[in-house]
Amino acid sequence: METTKPQTEEPISSAEPDTDQNNETWQANRQVILKAMVRLMNRHNRLPTKIEIAEETGLSRPTIYKHLKSLGDNPVQKEQMQLFGMYSSSVLAKIAQVALSGDIKAARLALELMGAINRK
Repeated sequence: METTKPQTEEPISSAEPDTDQNNETWQANRQVILKAMVRLMNRHNRLPTKIEIAEETGLSRPTIYKHLKSLGDNPVQKEQMQLFGMYSSSVLAKIAQVALSGDIKAARLALELMGAINRK
């Protein structure tokens, strides 16, 4: 029995925003990555690895790394995080649920978010 990979949006190859075109590419890739992360979390009930995200999206690991690293640096993302702050307890609960199922990365993230441990 062969499993088929879910259809994904076509990634556009560019790692960093420099011009309007690159910014559009950056934003398109970011959406592809975020949607892939949701699919992978639902499929595996854990946080996906960079390799899994790369395989799911067709983007390179360096591109995935740059996007994930930039999530906290993006002023729009920071504003969105403030707007969605009311959901923080339910998000933390989901992360804790994934952590309790044995996902070490989720456990570390939950502890960091609760301030129990410091981020590196």
